[in-house]
Amino acid sequence: RQTIGLSVVATLSSASFKSPAITAGVQGMYKDMTASLNAGTVYSLYMSASGNSEVGFQLIDPNGNIIYTLGIGSGSTNATLYTWTAVTGSGATIRSNPSLSASSGIVYMFESGSTGWKERQILSGSFAIDQGDNFGQSVSFNSSGNRLIVGAHNDETTGLSSGLAYIFVSGASGWTQQSILSGSLATGSSDYFGYSVGMNSSGDRVIVGAYQDERASQLSSQNEGLAYIFVSGASGWTQQSVLSGSLAVDTYDYFGQSVAINSAGDRVIVGAYADESGSTAASTGVAYVFVSGATGWAQDPRIIGSLAKESADFFGSSVAMNASGSRVFIAAYNDESGSSPTSTGLVYVNSTIIS
Repeated sequence: RQTIGLSVVATLSSASFKSPAITAGVQGMYKDMTASLNAGTVYSLYMSASGNSEVGFQLIDPNGNIIYTLGIGSGSTNATLYTWTAVTGSGATIRSNPSLSASSGIVYMFESGSTGWKERQILSGSFAIDQGDNFGQSVSFNSSGNRLIVGAHNDETTGLSSGLAYIFVSGASGWTQQSILSGSLATGSSDYFGYSVGMNSSGDRVIVGAYQDERASQLSSQNEGLAYIFVSGASGWTQQSVLSGSLAVDTYDYFGQSVAINSAGDRVIVGAYADESGSTAASTGVAYVFVSGATGWAQDPRIIGSLAKESADFFGSSVAMNASGSRVFIAAYNDESGSSPTSTGLVYVNSTIIS
């Protein structure tokens, strides 16, 4: 898909494009369809380009049906997507999201049905519109599939690459942005809040990793990493706790590189894949489990891979936790068993190694 520089407009009735023919076509579509569009419904506008100008477009409803087309066929792949939402006013109009810059990032939502998987909607963050924001670096959703968290670890709304996370909810008119999360300490350059995310089963508790963040008391050892717990309540989303590993206090330990949370939201695992507290070798990696109780979050014993004892094994580069929080998988993508070639990679399940 090719970005062609759609002008940000209030309604399609005043849309302006590089191609006069496409401008007239979009405005004509607006006049033809304004009475039939469903207010509150999210539509997708695919604009096809040839060189540096538009040659055609399609308007697609949330079910993937093409409801208006001009100049391109249904199989066009050279198309840029812009999301437009029908709203009430003096008759139904269509309002645009801001144009997205290169590498700002988007998230695609698919559903499986009798005819296979079909794209339903594309999401973007309200602030993740700048080049390199990387909205979609990490995603996680609840068991019902109607709540979603998306990380944009390079978003600089609170500081250069400080990072943000976005909460979306699904309703009758599709997915809408509910809240934007930022870490209380993730306000500096390259904290990367949102690099990893996890959401519990009910969708009311999330964990967000900021693997280059640091507490104010640890500024002498930068980029050791933090993880944040947020909970949803009557007043919205609030930060509940900031987690750090007991031994992940050295520069570049990268605590928060990976995170996972159980179904109830009372157990989490956090990977610190460059931590060397389990070995004298650099970047062997460690994983930390935390449990929520009456007095808050407490760290369980650390988990160390039995073979992850060499430099740059990166144990904890990715993690997963089951629904009860009683079993975890931990990847060490640069580790190797005694008989394997160097850097083949291993996955550990609790104390069992899967090669």
